[in-house]
Amino acid sequence: MPRGRVIAFALLAIPLTVGAVPGDSAGGGDGSSIIDASQLGWPGWTDAGCRSDERFDSCVFSHPSAWLGMSAWPIGETGQPQLMVDGLATIECDEASTPLDVGAVGLTVGCSAQDGDAATSFIVFANDSWVFTVNLTEHGGVPWETPEFLLDVRQRQLALAGGEAAAAAPQVRAPDSSGLDRFLPVDGPPGFAPAGGITLPIDAFENMAPDDLGWSSSQTDFIRSHITTRVRMWLDDDAYSAAVVVTEYPYQEFAGLAIDGLDEPPASRIDASAAAQVDDLVAVETDGVSGPIVVEGFRRGRREVTVLVSGPDVATNEQVASALAVDVAGLLPPGGESAAIHPPSVWTSVIQAAAATALLVVTILLLRRALAGRAARPPPLDAGDAHVDDVSPAARALRRRGHALAAIQVVACAVVVVGIVADIGWWSIVVAAAGVALGAGATTIARRRELEGALRYRVTTSRTAVVFGLLAATLLVGGVALSVRGVKELALLPSLTHLRMADRFTVAPDVLAVVMVAVGLVALVAGAFVIRLARAHARTTGARRTDPRPPILYLRSFDDDRLDIPSVHSARRPFAELFSLSGRDAFEESIAWELAANGPVVAVGHPARSTASLGAARELLDPATWQRDVAERMRGAAAIVLAVGDTPGLAWEVGEIVRSGHLPKTHFIVPPADRAAVVERWAATCDAIHRAVGRLVVPPVDIADSLTARIETDTGAVTLTWADRIDEAAYRAAVDRALATPTPGSATS
Repeated sequence: MPRGRVIAFALLAIPLTVGAVPGDSAGGGDGSSIIDASQLGWPGWTDAGCRSDERFDSCVFSHPSAWLGMSAWPIGETGQPQLMVDGLATIECDEASTPLDVGAVGLTVGCSAQDGDAATSFIVFANDSWVFTVNLTEHGGVPWETPEFLLDVRQRQLALAGGEAAAAAPQVRAPDSSGLDRFLPVDGPPGFAPAGGITLPIDAFENMAPDDLGWSSSQTDFIRSHITTRVRMWLDDDAYSAAVVVTEYPYQEFAGLAIDGLDEPPASRIDASAAAQVDDLVAVETDGVSGPIVVEGFRRGRREVTVLVSGPDVATNEQVASALAVDVAGLLPPGGESAAIHPPSVWTSVIQAAAATALLVVTILLLRRALAGRAARPPPLDAGDAHVDDVSPAARALRRRGHALAAIQVVACAVVVVGIVADIGWWSIVVAAAGVALGAGATTIARRRELEGALRYRVTTSRTAVVFGLLAATLLVGGVALSVRGVKELALLPSLTHLRMADRFTVAPDVLAVVMVAVGLVALVAGAFVIRLARAHARTTGARRTDPRPPILYLRSFDDDRLDIPSVHSARRPFAELFSLSGRDAFEESIAWELAANGPVVAVGHPARSTASLGAARELLDPATWQRDVAERMRGAAAIVLAVGDTPGLAWEVGEIVRSGHLPKTHFIVPPADRAAVVERWAATCDAIHRAVGRLVVPPVDIADSLTARIETDTGAVTLTWADRIDEAAYRAAVDRALATPTPGSATS
């Protein structure tokens, strides 16, 4: 229950007991919280009677020339002695009274009034546990040293009740709430007094330590400095009292939750006559200190209105409360949300967070696919006498495995977010770690399957790779933290920390949450990009150094380093790159990944470019001896893979392959270039072969729209691979099929 409403409940009981006399309570009492006549310190006083019940204690003392009435109220749920002192002073000290000089003592207010020969003086004071009132009525013409006497009584009473109030710790003061007076009815219910009501500000969190609320001191200060509450009260002579409480919150979520909490047990719903005139009005009945209380509440945006009426008859309470509710509704600006806000259950929040995460990841994957563009779909290959091997089924199987891996990774991300969002104590760490293990483990298993065990050779160290790796980890962790926090604030009700941040940046909480998700995703995308750089630098020449298998030599035109193809989701990308938006990767990456299952893939690096690559590991050769170095590597290679081209350097390499008898272990890759360029490249390749052999060896074959080519040494017969879609899956399936094909005849001399 909102603190302002709790305080109003307690305040309703006070007017009913002010001025009560002994004997009003059935059974009476001993007034043990109040000093007796012997402790007053002035001669002539005698005890005239006391009473005590669950609400208050009171005693009356007589003197030949005066009467003295004292009452004591426990602070109880209000926790605000100053508010109770001010409220009691407002009731007792009207405009006709004169303020009483009480000096500099704290939590003390007094006044006096003259009625004919009788002079009445009043003082109210408090400590941390009790609020006391003292009424002195003088008669008989004997003058009293009123302020001194009452202050002496105050000192003696507080000594019995535990001493002065403790010095309050410095706190952020609540803002001025007088601006809410325009939403409070000017006139009270008929027969209630005073006409203009008793108006008090309520600092709902005064004297409450952050530990009492479960908040940090900064969160408590934020709440106290952003919530204002105003109450106006009336009472009549038939033991009825009414109060209207208007609270303005910094965000409407608070007001919606406050209304939702109105019917919490032990309160029970009742029908209200004002429901037809006030949207989303909630009316309940509950038990108060002095009898049944009817509470009617509603909200308009950030403002919550609560009407409380206490009295012996529930029907009368409801009529008075409904009339006040209609009056206040007419004073509020029109528009604004009025419905209560129901906090989601833990499981609902968990499901929402998991669904939101899954939707975000799937959206990224779909966006990646859209950015990749449509993969080329070549017509059926008409290659004349060449044998054509259709690898479309193998490519489709690779795509299906990629889809299955993507589904597991999406689930893993959702599990990680659930572990972070769910309020399940230390199990959060276990669940989040399980999500990371699921995603990384599934990816690792898939990588081992695709690389057929070659993963164990990929162990390298590089300072540059470490730097990029640390930067990528920072971006990925920060991105996860921001995006998960944003999803949490959207799926659940915003936290106080989030509200403080929204207030600092002067934006709405939901807008801030969306920004956090967006910034987090940007960080994740950037982290995925940086981790590619780290992987590229880690694979310069380290793969060959740590892999004992004979290498696979990849030959190509340097210009082909810029060729790319639509990528497919697979284990080629680690789990950390799930958020990469790159839908196209270097053509060479796919080729090198598939070749890596058979040995470390190496290539000659461009002298003016970085050796970092996610394709073949680069080796820089001396320009003066590069041909000799390449020939040496051809002899030591387990296989040679050549992307057909028409550059002079590539023509020499093709001729060297033929002259040195390496054609049986050579596989030709058809780059993803346009058809005319592929025809020219193949013609240049065949010409280099013919010149090296000294005769026509390869029959005319149109290899455009194919993926790979093999040339049988003895006959020149060509074997091509083809797929119905040109993308990463097609090239990888083609390379795998080509390498699995038995090596044709012997070398040509």
